[in-house]
Amino acid sequence: MAPRVRAAPSPYDLFDAPELASVDALAAVLDIAVAAVVAANPELLDAELLDGRGPPSAQVWIADAIVSHAHALGTALDRYRVAVELARNSPLRATDDVPF
Repeated sequence: MAPRVRAAPSPYDLFDAPELASVDALAAVLDIAVAAVVAANPELLDAELLDGRGPPSAQVWIADAIVSHAHALGTALDRYRVAVELARNSPLRATDDVPF
């Protein structure tokens, strides 16, 4: 999973979509967690190494699951960000601040 490089959301971005602060924070922590799990389990970097040694240990198997789930969560976060941007730019979006 390649780290996502993204500028921090501006106050304007957060005014329109405050959840982006949590989404971006989670994405950053997710990248760090994946890097740490892979560093602790370098077998994950080489599929041939995993295949050549028989079944992986429970730790490596679980680490692989964590990385896979992290990739899926990262994709979901990216899609959520796109959905927020599309909603912000929608012509159907209300132009006033009245919540009704």
